[in-house]
Amino acid sequence: PWRRPSPDRTGYGTARGTPAIPGRPGRSPAGADRGNPPPGGGAADFLSDRRSVAAVVRAFSGFGVWSLVYAYLFKTVVQMIVVWILSGWRPHFHFRKDLAIQMLQYGKYIFVGSLLGFLKNNLGNVIVGRVLGIASLGFYALAFNISTFPSTYIIGRMYGVFFPAFSKLQDDPEALRRAFLKSLKLISMISVPFGFAIFALSPLFLRVVYGEKWLPGSDVLRILAIGGIFRALSGSIGPVFLAKGKSK
Repeated sequence: PWRRPSPDRTGYGTARGTPAIPGRPGRSPAGADRGNPPPGGGAADFLSDRRSVAAVVRAFSGFGVWSLVYAYLFKTVVQMIVVWILSGWRPHFHFRKDLAIQMLQYGKYIFVGSLLGFLKNNLGNVIVGRVLGIASLGFYALAFNISTFPSTYIIGRMYGVFFPAFSKLQDDPEALRRAFLKSLKLISMISVPFGFAIFALSPLFLRVVYGEKWLPGSDVLRILAIGGIFRALSGSIGPVFLAKGKSK
């Protein structure tokens, strides 16, 4: 039930111990979703990101907060249509119990980790909102979003590249180590200057970009900016373990 075709057949290796998907040789469950998006994914992301334009237009048209809802629906519909047209792949409703078990064994820890990550990222909002009130929650949420910008919008995109790249090197520990250190260096070049710049220029940044009314959140932003550096640096650790088949 387990297949590990050579890289020359697939273009990249399959993570050790991960089940191959029928009809897609050597593609692991995580690799299929993260490392190798279907053709058209980039175009879909580009078009769906235009939801900001849709939101602004709706807001100026008097839709208020509902403009955000309509923008999200617009993004989802556009992304689905573009991927459907450009991917060339069509889903087939066929269930295989053995494959489902294999994928569950590999993915259950990833699911639990993602759930814990969601709780970690949102628990602060719950506590601040309940204890300090909605005004403090607004300052905290803005500071959190700014501090995690590199890990969310830059490093998060790189994650999809790290996994298949590391998978190709799973049987060469030395090459995998060098690739990991290179990825860590690249992440550091982005996240460390950004974090320290936000730490040093927090009041000025908030005043210029968001206005005087957001200045009370500058101290929180400074603290979270340092935490954002470590959050970004940890972005390349997970793909190494996943590439080695160690999802646990």
